Amino acid sequence: MRIVLAGLLVLGTLTIGFTNNISVTDVALRPAPASVPTRTIQFDVGWENSWRFDDGPANWDAAYIFVKYQVSGGEWSHATLADIQPQSGASVFVTPDAVGAFIHRSAPGVGDVFYDDLLVDWDYLADGVTTSEVVRVQVFAIEMVYVPEGAFDLGTGGTETSSFYVDGGLVGSDRPYRVTSEDEVSMGSLSPDFTYRGAALDGNLAVSIEASFPKGFAAFYCMKYETSQAQYVEYLNSLSESVRVSVGLSASGAQVGDLLTYRNGMYWQAGAVAATVYPAIPISWLSAEQVTAYLDWSGLRPMTEFEYEKACRGTLAAKKSEYAWGSTSLYSTAYLADAAGYDNEYVTNPGTGASEIGNALCNTNRPMTGPLRNGIFAGSASSLSRAASGASYYGIMELSGNLGEFVVTVNNPAGREYTGNHGDGLLSALGLGGLLNWVTGNTAFGVRGGSFDDTAAALRVSDRRAATTSYSASPYVGFRGVRTAQ
Repeated sequence: MRIVLAGLLVLGTLTIGFTNNISVTDVALRPAPASVPTRTIQFDVGWENSWRFDDGPANWDAAYIFVKYQVSGGEWSHATLADIQPQSGASVFVTPDAVGAFIHRSAPGVGDVFYDDLLVDWDYLADGVTTSEVVRVQVFAIEMVYVPEGAFDLGTGGTETSSFYVDGGLVGSDRPYRVTSEDEVSMGSLSPDFTYRGAALDGNLAVSIEASFPKGFAAFYCMKYETSQAQYVEYLNSLSESVRVSVGLSASGAQVGDLLTYRNGMYWQAGAVAATVYPAIPISWLSAEQVTAYLDWSGLRPMTEFEYEKACRGTLAAKKSEYAWGSTSLYSTAYLADAAGYDNEYVTNPGTGASEIGNALCNTNRPMTGPLRNGIFAGSASSLSRAASGASYYGIMELSGNLGEFVVTVNNPAGREYTGNHGDGLLSALGLGGLLNWVTGNTAFGVRGGSFDDTAAALRVSDRRAATTSYSASPYVGFRGVRTAQ
């Protein structure tokens, strides 16, 4: 659709949103006088299984919105947002850094939502666009979940591999570490420090984790699902050819045959659009540089392993050996998958959630080699209990199993230097994250939550067996982004 607006020629484009049926439609730029320094982008957005609860977890899910624009057929750039106009039945706001916007229910409720004629003001002058240029815009949407501020337990005091704990001084008296603020904490062998199983800190003295390191006490938004292959395709197709070469999966050493073995259906070639045969399945085989580049491009940031545990158990007291749904039981029968590879892929024989037996994918129940689609157990279960759907305390999916979770680790100095700044939507000329103060290198990152290839024990919330070693790209690890609530 082509619209002439006071000398600014705009091509509105429709972008289908990411994962589990969130969608953006009817994108357009509304007319405005040439004297107005902003242009209003109009669009509709909707998604399934939305909620807001004012008691219990006291949280909601939301759509995180960001915009890219293209001038005269050039490269896609990130749009600076000025404001988002009120919408009936919704709370809406632009992030303080003007990189994106959020929309969520304004009152308690459960069910599908659809918001039409949303209006976001784009500060096109701040982005250096003039009224005489031909412009196209894309609106992207990602489902996220609000994790409220509050104290929580880190570790369980149990025997999970490399798990955090506080030494109680007597056999059997170890306990979780209670995170009560974002203040600096110490990890070591001296009271009141916390430590982890098998720790070998220099000289047995404490190391500091600065106040700037996100500890999970402060409120944040977390992606509801792991990043899907559809999301990564849309990302690749918004990049220049030279940048796409550096962030395509072949840059991690993955070959097409390797990808398909593990249900990664990505394919692309020079001069052509990227695509995937498995759009709803989470993406894998990404290096740390590729993950952080995507998060920077979208205005999000990596999740810390403290935030991972908060996202799983919330403010509830930790249970030894618990999974993300809050019990210690995991369905052990091999799943049977139907509509395999399609957006409606589902399990025909899920656990019912009775006796809090949870559904999650590991190496003893997987129906095939590779992850299943995002949100599969919520779509297959006979009830929406946490155990049946495999959901965390806050309703975040697949934090245990399917693919491991990419996190910032506290095991190495490189990870402990992380300050939690958000992406600004801009990449370097080489396609890398453009933020100079983000942590880099494999030693800054680890993996939590276990995957389809791991034993059931690795899926436990406080198991850190893969968080204490240097990260590397593999078919067993995915990622999701977070954003500090401000």
